Amino acid sequence: MSEVHEPAPSSPLPRPGRVEALVDGIYAVAMTLLVLDIKLPDDVRFSSNDDMLRHFGTVEFTFTTYVISFFVLAIFWTLHHFQFRFVVKLDRGLLWINFFFLLFTTLVPFTTSLVAGHEYLHVPLLLYATNLLLLFVTLTLHLDRLHRVPGLASPELTPALARAMGRRLAFVCVLPVLAASVGMFSPQWGLRVFYLMALLHFLSPLIDRVAARSAAVRHPGR
Repeated sequence: MSEVHEPAPSSPLPRPGRVEALVDGIYAVAMTLLVLDIKLPDDVRFSSNDDMLRHFGTVEFTFTTYVISFFVLAIFWTLHHFQFRFVVKLDRGLLWINFFFLLFTTLVPFTTSLVAGHEYLHVPLLLYATNLLLLFVTLTLHLDRLHRVPGLASPELTPALARAMGRRLAFVCVLPVLAASVGMFSPQWGLRVFYLMALLHFLSPLIDRVAARSAAVRHPGR
């Protein structure tokens, strides 16, 4: 009598594509929620174009905060997407790192609203900067686990590439600390520090090339 083999139970962990779809959906919602704070009070009516333009001047800080947060979220989505393209398998550690990444993402509209509504207070900016710093920390943990645990990442994630990506994250994560420090003296200027995030994000390939050339000069033939 032949032996009957039961089918092996499938893994309880989701496929990487499902997590990536969840990230896309949450980022779409978070980006949309940001704009809801830019609205006119129900009782405001403008009698002339000049009155309207003067009012727009009073919400400049709110609009600036929205624009910064939108592009900050766009950068974090791009960084996560770039890392996730190397994921071939999830383990529980990597899955929960992604959940914490999404937790800190969903807090961005809240901390953005705090900053936009309290232009002259430094505590809201400190909370906002901490929120973004935690996003950088989770991305760093994500990259570290991909690189360290065998079988999670594709062979395309070489040690050299992982080091370059880690160096880029470490370089940019200084900005939330700098913003919080500047915000102790001027919350408005502290917020403007995050303009540098977009600049560094687009300059990071150049920074990587300079670092690679420097390493080649120090270690020729490697």
